[in-house]
Order: sequence, then C-alpha cells, then structure tokens
Amino acid sequence: MSPARADRGSLLIITLALVIIVGALAVAVGRHLALEVRLTRARLVRQRTELLARGGIWTAMMLIREDSAALDWAGDDWALPQAVTPTTGNRLSVTVLDEERKLPLNGATVEQLERVTGSPSLAQVILDAVDPADPAEDQPGAMPPYFAKNAAFNAPEELLDLSDMDDEPYAALRAQTSPYVNAQGPVNLNTATEATLRAVGLTDPAIALIVSFREGPDGAEAHEDDGVFEQAGLAAVETLKNATGTDLTGTEDGNLLISSLFGVSSQTFLIHAEAVSEEPTGTTRIEAVVRRGEGPEAMPVILAWRQS
Repeated sequence: MSPARADRGSLLIITLALVIIVGALAVAVGRHLALEVRLTRARLVRQRTELLARGGIWTAMMLIREDSAALDWAGDDWALPQAVTPTTGNRLSVTVLDEERKLPLNGATVEQLERVTGSPSLAQVILDAVDPADPAEDQPGAMPPYFAKNAAFNAPEELLDLSDMDDEPYAALRAQTSPYVNAQGPVNLNTATEATLRAVGLTDPAIALIVSFREGPDGAEAHEDDGVFEQAGLAAVETLKNATGTDLTGTEDGNLLISSLFGVSSQTFLIHAEAVSEEPTGTTRIEAVVRRGEGPEAMPVILAWRQS
C-alpha cells in the first residue's frame, strides 16, 4: 500500500471516529436537553398550580373578611364550596370549614375527651399534657420515653407524640377537636357536627332537634329556609321550643345549651384549596388555618400552613 493510500485510510478512520464521538455527544446533549425541558415544564406547572391554590386561599380570606363576625352558619358565602376554571385545562376548588364546629382541644374536659376517643386513659393523658407541669405524669422509663408537654397544643400533629395514641382516636380527635380555637370555646351551635354535639354531652334526641331545625323543611343545610340560631344561651332553647314545640328548659340538654359552651359565630377557619393542571398534569394542595382579624377591615391572620 502506498503512503498516500495509508494516509487517506488513517484520515477516514479518524473521521469516522470523530463522527461517532460527535453523534454520541449529540445524543447525550439531546437527552440532557429533553430532561431539562421536562423538568422546566414540571416546575412551570408546579408554579402555576401553586399560584392558583394561593389565589384560592386569598379569595377565601376575602370572603371571611367581608362576612359579619356576629353570626356564622352553613349558608354564609365563605361556607359555600367554590369551584372555578380560571383558564382552559386548569381547575381550582376551595372549601372552608370553621374550626368552632369542633371542641377546643386545649379546653376540653376529661369527659368530653373520653367521648371523642372512647378511652378514659387516653383522655387523661391528653389532659395531663395540657395541664401545668407535674413530674408524676412523666414516664422516662417507657419505650419510647414519655414526657408531658404541660402546655397547650399548637397543632393537631402533636397528639401523635402521646403514649397510647393510635390511628382511630387520632382521626376522631382531628375531626372533633381543634387546637387553634380559644380554649374556653364556645362551640358554634350553627355549624357543630353531630359528633361534636354528642362529645359536648347532648343526648341524641336533643341533637336530632338541633339538626332538624338547622336543616329546615327541605332536610338539607345551606338553604334560605334553614333554621339559624341567632343568639346562644337561653335564646337557643327558646328558639328550639318555638320551632319544634319541644321545651328543653330544666333538662340536662337545656342546661348545657344555656351554658357558655355554645355560641353562634366563628373566628377560626380551615381553608382547603386544590389547583389542578390537566396538560401537563400537576396538582397543588394547600391547607391554611386563619383567624379573623381585629376590626371589620382587617384581613384574617394565618395560623398554620400546609402545602403538598
């Protein structure tokens, strides 16, 4: 083979090698760019759904601010579920529940906690955790060791640190008690669930009277013909008497209704906003606990924020 042909063969081999290397680099760069494009799209979707969900929280806070604080019931604007399609392919749903429909976790009695959890021992553990310091409540030798907090609960998740706590009583406590409301109550008689009314100590017949009055003739809440308790205490007992013909005055149920356990307004609210993008797919969920601001023009104050 002549030197010229040998040189051309070497150049051909080098050129082929360079082509292979450049091709491999192009494939690698293409894959990297494709990944970056997907990640960028995912970040944009996340940002878009997060902004939508935050907007839902803000809208709910505006509805709470514009509502009168003197009376709250299931037909208020803030209490009605909101579902909108802000742009094609995007959905936003917002729901608001007042926390005063629940028992105040930090002010509940051992009897009330026992009705919620079904466990006298667990009810006492919860009460001990809130009570001032008592060394006898600590169990340093337990596995895991237990030391009573001896202060108010700031979030429901703190209940999981208690000894003997498991899924069922924890779910009941989350549904029927709130650490965000005033420890002295009161429970909103217009929104309290049947389980909460039962936990307070009312009997099933009295609960049925209250629910029937609230639902009105059509048997469903949040309608114009529903019954609304406009005042608590003796006025609530008189309202039931006039509406249902049943006089609870002097009974155990009547005494509970007349006490300071119940009110007709709410100050603290749980807002749930869910924003969904259909193409590309993505979802952001935000839960915010807010409390009414001081004064009619003040925005609610955020107490807790959970985002996923």
